[in-house]
Amino acid sequence: MELNGTVTEENLKRTFALDSRTVTQYQLFAERARSEGFEFIARIYEEFAQHQLGLSRQVYGRFLGQIKSLQENLRYSMLSEANSLERFLEYEKKALEEGFNEVAVFYREARVVLELHRKQFEELYNHVLNGTLYKRDTVEIWQCLNCGYLHEGKEAPFVCPVDNYPQGWYKPLCPEL
Repeated sequence: MELNGTVTEENLKRTFALDSRTVTQYQLFAERARSEGFEFIARIYEEFAQHQLGLSRQVYGRFLGQIKSLQENLRYSMLSEANSLERFLEYEKKALEEGFNEVAVFYREARVVLELHRKQFEELYNHVLNGTLYKRDTVEIWQCLNCGYLHEGKEAPFVCPVDNYPQGWYKPLCPEL
């Protein structure tokens, strides 16, 4: 299906943007409902947010073809965080210029988080690119994300000896990740 340049493509992009915003709004509304003691309503918001996510998945992945390989997604995410860093710097300057110091501080501090995200995506991208995601030159401590088992070695276990989960469930227990 060739959508490039069509009104349908633009409608799908708008749909994705609206559904994505709705997911976030419903998650925030769920938090508020929960904080006010309305667990049932919070769960409805969370359920509906999942429904919207399902729609977004179809639009973004199936129709727009934007869910790519892990390597491509990591590269895209790294570049997206870098772009957000630039935009947030502009937004900070404009907020200061207009006298909104609290907003400027928000953007400045948020850039610290975005830079951390960018660095982590870059490191993950490089590990995937180089085939070193679960292999290092030095001994590391690897943690199973499912059961918490810790393994010391240059490589994460192929299968966890405690819960039998595969290597993809391991992360290095280090400051970088």
